Amino acid sequence: MSGERVPSWLDEGTPGLWLNPRARHAAEDEWENGTGYEEALNRFRNWRGSLAELHPDFARTNGTVDSPLIPARPLQPDHLDGENGTLWIKGDHRLPVARSVKARGGFHEVLEHAEALLGATPTGGESLRRARRALAHHRLEVGSTGNLGLSIGIMGSLLGFQVTVHMSREAKEWKKERLRKAGARVVDHDGDYERAVSEGRKAAAGDADAHFVDDLDSRSLLWGYSTAASLLKEQLRRAGTAVGEQNPLFVYIPCGVGGAPAGIALGLRREFGGDVHCFFVEPVQSPSVLLGLLHGSPRPVYDHGLTNRTDLDGLAVPLASGIAVAAAGPRASGVFTVTDADAFRAVAHIHEAVGERVEPSAAAALPGPRMLTRTPEGRTYLERHALNGRIDDSTHIVWATGGSGAPEAEFNAWLNAAGGERKTR
Repeated sequence: MSGERVPSWLDEGTPGLWLNPRARHAAEDEWENGTGYEEALNRFRNWRGSLAELHPDFARTNGTVDSPLIPARPLQPDHLDGENGTLWIKGDHRLPVARSVKARGGFHEVLEHAEALLGATPTGGESLRRARRALAHHRLEVGSTGNLGLSIGIMGSLLGFQVTVHMSREAKEWKKERLRKAGARVVDHDGDYERAVSEGRKAAAGDADAHFVDDLDSRSLLWGYSTAASLLKEQLRRAGTAVGEQNPLFVYIPCGVGGAPAGIALGLRREFGGDVHCFFVEPVQSPSVLLGLLHGSPRPVYDHGLTNRTDLDGLAVPLASGIAVAAAGPRASGVFTVTDADAFRAVAHIHEAVGERVEPSAAAALPGPRMLTRTPEGRTYLERHALNGRIDDSTHIVWATGGSGAPEAEFNAWLNAAGGERKTR
């Protein structure tokens, strides 16, 4: 135990905001001083030509792995007071091919592993065809609740790998079907996320031709996620949105095992320094990263009497990644928890206000600005960091992490869960 008191609302499985006492505006550590961020950015640039040949989505983006920054002013009255800045949605639910935040990390690890096997980066054409023939003799294994499996399964299959995705009991059938159509093998496990990861690790053990993508301990995944920051910085610049000491940036990111939000926070800190404030969001029954940050190392949610039972399948993780907790430690400003009902309502609100289709796990971050500006804990954070006088000129980004590929029936079921059938666009 770190000695820090566990908030009563955490053990009770109710919503709340926890402020990270170890967050620092400047973190001089291996992550801050390493070269992984630049290497990941360069890797994606070098693969653009080949990616543009692999899939029509990539052809439309010239091989760039990026998503739109969506104005969300219609959502501000309920989630951010008009004088408290400007609200945006980062649309990773529209990332090419995999349609989730996991695309950057998953794609990056597959590309990095392919380079290691090939000894070079294919540039398209015949070099890409030779690469796919060579990679067909190698296997990828991964454990997932859904979105990471999609990113590894689809990209791995596109490059010719044999891919097996081990899915936890929370995984949705429509995601499994997408994987099968892409050419990946899906193995169901009657257990939680940890069980799926364990089975994937065992399946790859001892096979020189197999690579296990370890969501609990992968630097490649984290650096892949981090590349979102460079492109976001350019999007804000094009939108005429300043970020600086007088114009703070607040980012709210859904959190499962912790890799994606930790990686994004790494990149944002590299690009914006102490002017960015990152908050993670988890289900009330699965606050694995909050517990990891609070204790200083991963702890199972079961130890706190929590169930890990949630309809937010992408966030249903009982134990956080140790490497993600370490990377997020000085960079996560805080963590807030939400109920499933909160997330379903957010799905409907986002759709009605701005016409975007996101899944409940992706919509979970929408309460973030309200938690920051309208709760005692949030106001404490603003006061502690002398932000009250600068909140009028702030930017708030809710990270939408997936769901645009969901079938119509699934999306309508989410709307029903929000409180009744709503008109779809």
